[in-house]
Amino acid sequence: MVLLEVKNIDVYYGEGQALFDVSLDVGKEETVALLGRNGAGKTTTLKAIMGINKPKRGNIIFEDQNITSWPPDKISRNGIGWVPEDRKLFGELTVRENLKVAAAGTEDYEGINRVMNLLPIIKKYSNTKASNLSGGEQKMLTIARSLIGKKTLLMFDEPSEGLAPSIVESIRKILYEIKSMGHGIILVEQNTPLALELSDRVYIIRSGSIVFEGKPSEIIENKRVQGYLAVAKV
Repeated sequence: MVLLEVKNIDVYYGEGQALFDVSLDVGKEETVALLGRNGAGKTTTLKAIMGINKPKRGNIIFEDQNITSWPPDKISRNGIGWVPEDRKLFGELTVRENLKVAAAGTEDYEGINRVMNLLPIIKKYSNTKASNLSGGEQKMLTIARSLIGKKTLLMFDEPSEGLAPSIVESIRKILYEIKSMGHGIILVEQNTPLALELSDRVYIIRSGSIVFEGKPSEIIENKRVQGYLAVAKV
């Protein structure tokens, strides 16, 4: 069953075109990695799906509904969660208050306890201001916030970037836990071995265009395809 279809989208920033005829799909309970070098168009693709950067051409279909023109809040309420690279937390609010904001937007107040049980570290710091958390703890809170609202598709933008190896391992375990819960996942990640380990299929984007689609094993075995990535060794 196809959960999400991105069909031939073109996206612009002003007069400059950022995405060229991009198509990809995600199956129900499937983890898809979107890989490529910095500036290739990965985050722009996620923003297009989330309704932040509207495609000039093409369509985005989610659970058989055309969401191309929907605003981000409606997309979120209808089942797509986004974990942005820059976290976008309310620094002066506590962990619990940040989660309450997400719950108010999705009317999923039960989700607060649900994510705290999934991520005990979030429960531990529930009364701590977000600005006082470490970088890894803030990333955990961003992930927890994205799970509120009974999401069926989650999009992760560089979840391990800039984190210590021990925190990366914690993020890895959380991603596996989320994967086991039956969510569809789009994973943007510069840590290529981690992305290949977690994913069922891989897309590679280069200069705003999809240049490869296949299984992780095909990348491991193909030096030419590895050349599209930020690092050649996988």
